[in-house]
Amino acid sequence: GNVHYLVTEYVPGTDLRRLVRAQGPLPMDQAAMVLRQAALGLHYAHQQGLVHRDVKPGNVVVTPDGHAKVSDVGLAAWTMGLADDPRAGKIVGTADYLSPEQIRSPMNVGPPSDIYSLGCTTYYAVTGKVPYPGGDARSKCRRHLEETPWHPRKFVPDLAEEFVDLIADMMEKDPAKRIASAEEVAERFS
Repeated sequence: GNVHYLVTEYVPGTDLRRLVRAQGPLPMDQAAMVLRQAALGLHYAHQQGLVHRDVKPGNVVVTPDGHAKVSDVGLAAWTMGLADDPRAGKIVGTADYLSPEQIRSPMNVGPPSDIYSLGCTTYYAVTGKVPYPGGDARSKCRRHLEETPWHPRKFVPDLAEEFVDLIADMMEKDPAKRIASAEEVAERFS
């Protein structure tokens, strides 16, 4: 009849947020494996012209055997049709993981925005903390625009320099200076 529904794959396991809450921050190699897979999923979406706009630990599902899937495309948008999006011009996403451009100019979000959010997700995965803890959504947004998060080694002293650099390159404030593609992110996680 007039009932519309969506059928999706059932993914057993838990999301990355719950996993970190239950087990603590992930070891660097496990985080790299999970986030590499998430980056490959985002790369595929980006190739199709889709921007997720809500990449966060709660939207990365990890199966018991370590496979990761990006979930919840409820805020996703087609890059070629942002003007037709009913949320166009509005800030959408989760304050702890918003890219500076999502805050400054929500009509101009693209794949680099997802890469920034994946950088914030990576920070959380290995430290167990969001990049800008405390405060309300407005103060978190201001900090995404103006501040640098605490160095991840403050929480994980033995984090490899390459891993720290990857997080920094994903969380670069200027999208033009950020890692160019989710595919490159995946390669650097390898």
